[in-house]
Amino acid sequence: MKEFSPPLESKDQLAYQRFDSYIKSVDSVILFSKNVGNQYIGMKPVNLQTEMSILFNPDKFDCNCDDKLKSKLKKLSQINSKELGFIPREVSKNVLAQNVYLLDHSAGSAVLANGFTFTEPTKQESIRLIASESPTLKNFDEINYIERNKGVYPHFLYSLDCSGYLSAALAVSGGVGENSIKTSATGASTANNAIVILSGVMYSPLYQAFKGQGKYSIQDAKNQKERLLVLESIINEIPNLSRNDATKINLNVNYEVVLASNSGKSSLNGQATFGGNGGSGFGFGSFSTKGDGGGGFNKNIEFSSYSTYALGMNVGAIPENITILTLNATIQSIKDKLPNLN
Repeated sequence: MKEFSPPLESKDQLAYQRFDSYIKSVDSVILFSKNVGNQYIGMKPVNLQTEMSILFNPDKFDCNCDDKLKSKLKKLSQINSKELGFIPREVSKNVLAQNVYLLDHSAGSAVLANGFTFTEPTKQESIRLIASESPTLKNFDEINYIERNKGVYPHFLYSLDCSGYLSAALAVSGGVGENSIKTSATGASTANNAIVILSGVMYSPLYQAFKGQGKYSIQDAKNQKERLLVLESIINEIPNLSRNDATKINLNVNYEVVLASNSGKSSLNGQATFGGNGGSGFGFGSFSTKGDGGGGFNKNIEFSSYSTYALGMNVGAIPENITILTLNATIQSIKDKLPNLN
């Protein structure tokens, strides 16, 4: 498949630096959400290319390959790195060796996208809160919030099942004997596993609800009622004593993320574009995608768990100044319009 999008990167690292400063300044290395079993959800700094080498490690991604091939893959030199291990060239070109934050819970992207802080006048910014009553947190669907249009933000979608993994591995390993290849091929044919990597800019549903963007730009009763619930959930998360008109609500416009899993099933090999309007659930179901060749190449990717890596926030965007006063005014405006909507 041809390359369809430039790599996702921040050459000056401003997006990551902004995010790094934000995490440290508001002590939001701890994220709390009532909707994930009252668990604290942390972030830890990692190197993304190191994480990719773990994802593609033949001991971690089991395709029943021969031990000789596994040993060969672990000794491969990575592109522009001193580390060893197998990472497909397409992934190395698009998912760069840079510092990121790894969220330590499978609901990480939902928690990230539905998070916010607030700042009272003369006081420090709060710890990070989650709009736990928001409908956008429940059954969160990452693919619906990733920017998919070319020319806006770069995005990357890549997947390999075991047959594709073996083909990619043999193409770069070299010097593996015929018996090893036959054994590995037999093993790969019986393994039903897949790796999937998705990177791009993910919009905040909270900010979209405030601005009336994304799905909330549709002026019908269903969408505007949901928009109202999202905005009210932000207010409800702020302690009563802090709900004065001048309190600032800090909503990020978007987040630069990489979502990755090696615990799925797929019939797609290589790079692909996002098909149509996406589908239902990166983390909890499947979505359809269309290959660059177009025409009838619709494949499903399914996976049960995945990791979320946060690279930056407010990419190419400056958040609007939002206060309790302006948020309540937006809420009242929606309430006034609802009776006239179908």
